[in-house]
Amino acid sequence: MSEPPGDLGLDDALDLEPGLPPVKAAQEAGRGSATPPRGGGRPRLRIGMWWRVALVAGMLYAFILVLGDIARAGGLTWRGGYLGLAVCLAPLEAYISNRMIKRRQLRGDDRRRFRLAEVVMLVVVLQLLRFLWQGLPHLGGKIERLFDVEFFLGSLIMLGCWSLVALVVQWLEEIEFQPSEAPLSATAPGYDLWVGSHTRRLQHTAAFKHVRSLYLAGAVLMLLMAAMAQVNPGHYVDFGRTGLRYLILHVLLYFVLGLALIAEARLSLLHTTWQHQEVDISPQVARRWPWLVLALLGISVAISLVLPVQYSVGLIETLSYALNLLFTVLVTLLYLLLFLVGLLLYPLRWLLARGQGGEAPPPPEFQQPPEAAPPAATGHPLLDTIKSLVFWLVALAVVAYALYNFAREHRSSLENLPILRSLYRLGRWLAGAWQALRRRASQARLALAARLARPPAAARAGAQARRAKRLGRLTPRQLVLQYYLATMRRASSVGLHRRPSQTPDEYSDSLAGAVPEVHPDLTALTGAFVEARYSEHQVDAAYAHGLKPYFVRVKRALGEWVRKRAQAAPRGPVA
Repeated sequence: MSEPPGDLGLDDALDLEPGLPPVKAAQEAGRGSATPPRGGGRPRLRIGMWWRVALVAGMLYAFILVLGDIARAGGLTWRGGYLGLAVCLAPLEAYISNRMIKRRQLRGDDRRRFRLAEVVMLVVVLQLLRFLWQGLPHLGGKIERLFDVEFFLGSLIMLGCWSLVALVVQWLEEIEFQPSEAPLSATAPGYDLWVGSHTRRLQHTAAFKHVRSLYLAGAVLMLLMAAMAQVNPGHYVDFGRTGLRYLILHVLLYFVLGLALIAEARLSLLHTTWQHQEVDISPQVARRWPWLVLALLGISVAISLVLPVQYSVGLIETLSYALNLLFTVLVTLLYLLLFLVGLLLYPLRWLLARGQGGEAPPPPEFQQPPEAAPPAATGHPLLDTIKSLVFWLVALAVVAYALYNFAREHRSSLENLPILRSLYRLGRWLAGAWQALRRRASQARLALAARLARPPAAARAGAQARRAKRLGRLTPRQLVLQYYLATMRRASSVGLHRRPSQTPDEYSDSLAGAVPEVHPDLTALTGAFVEARYSEHQVDAAYAHGLKPYFVRVKRALGEWVRKRAQAAPRGPVA
């Protein structure tokens, strides 16, 4: 199997030929996949994988450091420095062996024999490193002394790390674009086979999620192990002890290297997406990516160094202090608001007092708010209290963010739980009730505004008389235009607007779709308008006044349409 083109790493750019789109470059690489690589078919470690192997090796080394801290905390003599060197070589071996299996196309028993030989060689190399690190043991003629507790424990740790690294290497390669995914021309001989092939679209995103999930699981394990290494095992049940006192540097190293690995995997996933979409991306993207990642990691390290890593005040006391502070601020603002209101009302009070012949009252003075009850004495200075407050705020924010992402990713599973399903239905009912309340309030507001804007009966009668007198002064042509324009205004007021691109006939047809019972009346008004607007012959007065019944029926039909829509609106929430 040929190597995927364009293996992106933080040390290399997009290694595609200039002027070739990514997919075409992949096709060129795929055409030559049948020929064996140079160098006798031996696996070649690509430049991009050096960076990935180094990141994974650093993360495993941080894990071994935490194991050493746990051993020392338990009073054991730790001489496992060789184990850190061995696990640093595991990612390199896992990548090379994975490439050899693919090149030789090992399957079934051949693959199992190859893996068994790997396990034996890893154990042998581990023991050689142990002897070089600690010196040759005194066996006294008994070979079984080699197989002590340290032998089995070290081999178990080594093989476990190697198994996880082999999975990570496989996932990192699955993220990349494969030559078999490159689209072929419809006239190519193998096009039909390619269309039906399951390798045409691989699950790159799933592999990226596997890498991210393994990194987060390792982070949780590292935190738990680091916490165990910072205390005496005999004090695990002592609930009165304080939190961790120091920043654990190798835990921070694991997080920083893991973030860099996730950023690298994300870049490979983006590169694969660009190749699927046949988007030509500048090599500057890959060259700038490491600097952006380094900047992000530098900011993360700086924040972790600044944030407090211990607390002097417990969570309940910190919440009490924060609520007490918030209550004090709100009461102070309330007293300030009352003072400003008193200043605004002081001239009125002064005028009333002078008008009654009394003495002018003094201007209001700002009253000091009552002192709130102080929180329980903690014996800690203010700076420690503020540091504890920041610590708990950050901790609660991280927990809330984790719960939010968990609920978002497992929403379908959580909705199947009976209690959560009931709460979800209750939430939907409350949301529907709130929407219905807002809708009713909006309808009441509009009705009240219309009621207040409606003139009384006498004024309405006078307005109708003035309108009739004004219409009587219009010429027959102007009267025809007035009837049509009044119809348009009435239709627009109920939501049936005329688009600028519509002709009078098209607008008449659209209105007829809403009020089909007055389609002939709309046709008559539209025809009269077009004739009066665009012709030069005389318009008969009797003909113009005869359009009024049409206008009245259309107006009445539009009002009935509005009432039907209001009655069809939903009345309340549906559980």
